[in-house]
Amino acid sequence: MVGSRKTTKYYLPIENGLVGIGHGMCSGPFRFRGKKPYEIRLAMVDQAGNESGQTKGIVFTPPIEHF
Repeated sequence: MVGSRKTTKYYLPIENGLVGIGHGMCSGPFRFRGKKPYEIRLAMVDQAGNESGQTKGIVFTPPIEHF
């Protein structure tokens, strides 16, 4: 969440030109809790492990779950 200062690194595959960051039906490694905004920073990593510069923070609100 924005302001929590918790950092998690995860390698995400690009599939059909998209990166999935959600969980469950949305796919991806992260399960978002609550309606508070989150921030993500992305960087490309090549096969040798070389990382490009990170993007600026992208702030988003997780989708609402419907049961």
